[in-house]
Amino acid sequence: MRYPKGHLWSRGKFAASVGFVQQDVITEYIRNRRRHHGLE
Repeated sequence: MRYPKGHLWSRGKFAASVGFVQQDVITEYIRNRRRHHGLE
């Protein structure tokens, strides 16, 4: 999903967590988040 000006409300950051996830899974997601969200 794309938003006008590239963001929904503001340019701030947001983080949320549900359950237990291995550190390497989080690191890999962060490295690939632009591709994951279709921004590349």
